[in-house]
Amino acid sequence: MKTRVAIVLALVTVTAIPATASAQGFFESLFGGFRRAAREVPRAIEAPVRSYGPEGGGFFPFMNEGPARGESGPHAAYCVRTCDGHFFPVQAQPGLSVAEACRAFCPKAETRIFTGSGIDRSVDQRGVPYADLPTAFAYRKQLVANCTCNGKTGGIAALDAAQDPTLRPGDIIATKTGLLAYSGGRERTAQFTPVRDFRGLSQNSRERLSEIKIMSRGSETTGAAAKD
Repeated sequence: MKTRVAIVLALVTVTAIPATASAQGFFESLFGGFRRAAREVPRAIEAPVRSYGPEGGGFFPFMNEGPARGESGPHAAYCVRTCDGHFFPVQAQPGLSVAEACRAFCPKAETRIFTGSGIDRSVDQRGVPYADLPTAFAYRKQLVANCTCNGKTGGIAALDAAQDPTLRPGDIIATKTGLLAYSGGRERTAQFTPVRDFRGLSQNSRERLSEIKIMSRGSETTGAAAKD
C-alpha cells in the first residue's frame, strides 16, 4: 500500500520524533513499515500517478499537461483560469463534480472546464478549443495583474482537508489533535480515522506514527519565546 503523507501547512507543523532513534533510522523504519503494510493489506483504490516533468500543468508544476503534442491518449478534464490561461488536471470525486473541484482550488478567479487528450486539443462544453482563448498560455509570457486563485499575489486557495478532492483512502494528514488517516467519504463528508486505529497500516507503522508530536505554529512561537 502506497501511503502519501499530506501535511496541512495552514494548521500544523510536525516538530518532534522519538529521541530513542535517529531521524534517518526512524524514517527508514517508518517507510519500511509502509512497504510491509503493502504486503499485508491490499489497497482498494489507487491514486493517480502524477508527473514531475518540466512541462508542468499551470498551477501545479508537478502535474503534466497530458500526452505529448501529436500523441493521442485518454481524455482528461482541465481547470483553466481564463484571465491568464493557467490550468491543471482535475477530476470528479464522490460528492464533488469536476466544476466544483475546479472552483474549490481557484475561487477568486473565473475558471472554465476543458476536456481532451491534451490541453492543446481540449475544448469547453460549447466546443471552443483552449487554443482559441485570447489568454491561452498567456501565463508563460507574463504575469496578469489581479489574476490569482486566492486573491493574493500568487498561489492557490487554501482548502480545508475535509473538502480536498485529491485525498485517497490511506492518505495521512496532520491536525492539531494528531495524525489522521483518510478512510473515505460520502455525501461531501470526509471520514478520518486516528492513525493508531487505521487498519490500512501495519501495527508497527501505526505505533510509530502515533508517537509523532504535533505542535501548532502558535505554540511553536510561544515556546521559542519562553526559551529566550
